[in-house]
Amino acid sequence: MKKSIFAGLIAVWVLTVLSGCSSQSGNLYDCVSADAMFVLSGSPAETFKNSGCKPASSGFEVSAAVEKLLTSLTGSESEAVVTFLDGSGIDFDRAVTVIDPANSHLFITFMLDDEDNFRKWCEAREFSSRDSSGYTIYKTRGEVSIAVKNSQAWVILGYQKGKEADYIKSLYTAAEKAPLPEWIREKIDNAEALGVSLNIGKYIEYVAARGLGVGTAALEGAMWQGYDTQAVMSGYFVYDCAFDGASARGKGSFYSADGEKLVNKAKIRPVNTSLLRYAAKDAAVAMISLPDSADWYGTVDALNQRLAKVGLGMDSHVATMTASVLENIDHTVMISGNVTDISTIYSVAGWNGTIAVDFREGKAYEYFEMIRSMADNLGFPSSTVGGDAFSFSIPNSGVTVYVKNDGNALVASLSPTLPATAAPAFERPFDNTLGGMIIDITKENPLAQFVSLPFGVNLTYTATADEIRFDISQTSTDGLLLANFMEYFADRVR
Repeated sequence: MKKSIFAGLIAVWVLTVLSGCSSQSGNLYDCVSADAMFVLSGSPAETFKNSGCKPASSGFEVSAAVEKLLTSLTGSESEAVVTFLDGSGIDFDRAVTVIDPANSHLFITFMLDDEDNFRKWCEAREFSSRDSSGYTIYKTRGEVSIAVKNSQAWVILGYQKGKEADYIKSLYTAAEKAPLPEWIREKIDNAEALGVSLNIGKYIEYVAARGLGVGTAALEGAMWQGYDTQAVMSGYFVYDCAFDGASARGKGSFYSADGEKLVNKAKIRPVNTSLLRYAAKDAAVAMISLPDSADWYGTVDALNQRLAKVGLGMDSHVATMTASVLENIDHTVMISGNVTDISTIYSVAGWNGTIAVDFREGKAYEYFEMIRSMADNLGFPSSTVGGDAFSFSIPNSGVTVYVKNDGNALVASLSPTLPATAAPAFERPFDNTLGGMIIDITKENPLAQFVSLPFGVNLTYTATADEIRFDISQTSTDGLLLANFMEYFADRVR
């Protein structure tokens, strides 16, 4: 493959990763069917801006960091990327990507501000070209084809060699029979940076067909209590996100096929954030609130039957005990873990982990004594740490486990479990939620220092009865999220 072809594929890859659309993109959705598994829409322009690139006369001028990264390419490769961003004639305000492995669809479509310039850009990459049914087809030496017609382009990834025009026609035919619902178009089209629609039923069917799930069984059990699972199965999950300086913030919800937001109506209380006092301040933390009236025996039994089919079933006594423990939990479970020593990261010695569980009245002490008796029966060396805690060591492992009974909370940890003040990075995001996960790596974290990260990184996922949030933020820094990452990688270019 010639260098210019390689540079062209780099540019196509950039567009693939950054594809999205902005306001009112109109006919871009006319080739997208309601049956498509994933539809992505957002604004590459917003992404380029957050990357530090500046708007130019016909696109974007690369930032100093991006320019430095391009030094690892040849002159022709660098020129291809620079002219792709400023001079290729692409309308970067809008693009739509469809990822549908069930139907072998993987394509991107976007409008062209200057079709002649885009054709010149493709020709400069030495792509072979031909005309077919009114489309001009540009073919790389790989599996990427680019079709152009009436100031619109389609980037087609996959084995459509020689049949690109017929393939695009089939997309429009399918979309005409089952158009993407107007309410989905509106929601993802108005996403500031990126909008995503997931056809839940098609996704579950695809996963089930490959032995990775059991169809609608994936939506059964205690954790789906309160949802209209039939409405979920025939509906969509829709997500949107936007850049906010050194952060990207997004939210999503389940919707019925008609666009009605699906709300969990079960009795599920917000997580008990007081358990966060046992979470290390520089850690990954997961919290979950369990339904108050779930049938845990039925759920565990059904799960065990599915696991048994693949040789992973639990002993019936273990399954019954698991269900009993779940039945006695007073809704909140917290798990925390963090690296303590980068030099021993591949062993338990390099990590700290804690699990804290709220139990129903009297049950925490009951399980506390049960664990103490089990350690004694197994002959594990143990010692009392105050009247409400003990530790035991697992022979030949270097692992010591600390167990504490704190009122109705039972805590097990790889370090002494002394109550502290919950870190704001955890407590505020989890407040009034049903749970989620937060990975908070400060720039003082051993992992961050190991790779000389000049800022911290916080990844947050939280859920309420009607919404799921996904956020990523850089901490202890200013500037723009992607621009900061670009500068970090540019500093490592030799």
